[in-house]
Amino acid sequence: MLGGSLEDNVLCALVWSETLAPEIALKLTPADFSTRPYRRVAEVAIAFLGRHRRPARVHIVDLLESDLQRGHDGRLLGDILRDIEALGPNLNEDYVLGELERWLDIRRLTEAVNNAGDLLENGKLEEAREALRARDLLPPADPGVFLRDTEQWLSFLRSEEDGDVYSSGIDILDERGIRPARGELYCLLAASGMGKSWFLINAGKHNMLNGMRVLHITLENSLDTTLQRYTQCFLSLTRDEAPRSVDLGIFKRTSDDEHPDRRNGRIDRHSNEAHVEPDNPLFDSLYSLSRRELTDRLEPFQRRGGLLVKYFPTGSLTFAGLTAYLDTLERDGYKPDLVLLDYLTLMQLNITGEYGIRLSIGQLARNLRGLANIRNFALMTVMQAQREAAGKLNVYARHIAEDWSVVATS
Repeated sequence: MLGGSLEDNVLCALVWSETLAPEIALKLTPADFSTRPYRRVAEVAIAFLGRHRRPARVHIVDLLESDLQRGHDGRLLGDILRDIEALGPNLNEDYVLGELERWLDIRRLTEAVNNAGDLLENGKLEEAREALRARDLLPPADPGVFLRDTEQWLSFLRSEEDGDVYSSGIDILDERGIRPARGELYCLLAASGMGKSWFLINAGKHNMLNGMRVLHITLENSLDTTLQRYTQCFLSLTRDEAPRSVDLGIFKRTSDDEHPDRRNGRIDRHSNEAHVEPDNPLFDSLYSLSRRELTDRLEPFQRRGGLLVKYFPTGSLTFAGLTAYLDTLERDGYKPDLVLLDYLTLMQLNITGEYGIRLSIGQLARNLRGLANIRNFALMTVMQAQREAAGKLNVYARHIAEDWSVVATS
């Protein structure tokens, strides 16, 4: 029971005090008390005060006579009535009045936070905000932007001016403006096995090198696999074996005296000798390097400090869980600029009814885009194309699996 004896004192004053009861009744409701028996006593006491302009005092027992006959609940109610009656003669009214506002703040804050927590567990972010706002625990909603507020009106210029430009990790897409942006959901659609996870890792690398704080959440690949792939991506390494040498034509330099065509003032570059370097592979392999060599090569990337990788088991991460995780990071001082989610449909879905999966995926996509907007980060994810897209050269929006509304949301 939050408040302990203070809550007993408030209830006692409501039932017994001629001076405090009217003021307390104006400032609180029965719902402000912590348990059902306390709320019942308060409900009856406030109703009596409203009808008779005086506290119930000894009449409270008669008014609750039927409630007192209800087994265990009745016995609890009887204990409460006896406790507050014993408090009555020694009630410190000045103390109760001075602590009343503080007690109400504690009770209402607790109630609002509990309600908001329940709503977040069900993925109802906006309803949770309203539950807190209703108790004045959040600032009022933003009214919008007036045209006369020039600085705010032209805030859209800041991202370009501040160099806040994201990369898809693929130059040709970036050049055509097909890149992530703050507050938006960027989704790559591809068939199974076509490199969707690698796409996100490549995007993570490029944006981190551009100074972004990148949070990579994986629900598909294990943590070890994801860290290994980032290491390969950073250092241009294959996994196990270096690829066989590629025959590259390399022009052999000669002096003017040695080359007859050069002495005659002309040169045919195709007449130069070409040779191969059979023992010079294009890449090292990850496991051909020692731990020390890998540590040394990674050090320049580690200095940037902007990449964080987090693994959640497939199907375990709820929208509320993601929100709570981001809250934890923010309390520790880490606010991502870019969140990579591998991938959307591997989060936990609220599946009910015939079209439950489809509707749940669409709602989850909308919630995620809203989360990116509220927290001001860019969100990139990937999705499977349906079986029809397997083996096709081109994949179109119509090939998206389950809910087509994800295309519109992205």
